[in-house]
Amino acid sequence: MPRKGKAKPDSSQAKLGKRVRELRERAGLSQYDLSVASGVSRVYLGTVERAEKGASIEVIEKLARGLNVEPYELLQFDGSRAAESSPPARLGRKVASLALGSGISRLDRFERIAKAFFEADDETHGSAVVERAALKRPRGRRTGRGARRVARPR
Repeated sequence: MPRKGKAKPDSSQAKLGKRVRELRERAGLSQYDLSVASGVSRVYLGTVERAEKGASIEVIEKLARGLNVEPYELLQFDGSRAAESSPPARLGRKVASLALGSGISRLDRFERIAKAFFEADDETHGSAVVERAALKRPRGRRTGRGARRVARPR
């Protein structure tokens, strides 16, 4: 007969739940935000965090995608988190949490600005490059609300 309730504190199930909660809180996400981003129900996410249920490989992959981390990072229980606290990793998590719900056009624009910024040689040159990149519109046919109407020949 299966055991109900929380798993033992030293079990992999309990460690996974603690790790998911830790990464979720570090990313500044609520359980609801993570459930929307990952496609895992909020109720099930809560049971995983409380170690009442385990998570399959598929669920671990979905949660990792929602947290913007690699699946193996959810299974790092040994306390070696030096790479996670690096400035690029922190910036990536912050950007990912800000980008949730943004449209493709805004994400494309952000990507162009970020590339221009990080490709710049120095700070002064970088700010000018970023300003120019922010002002440029993507080339190609525009669609949607911002599209210009062209009069058709009669």
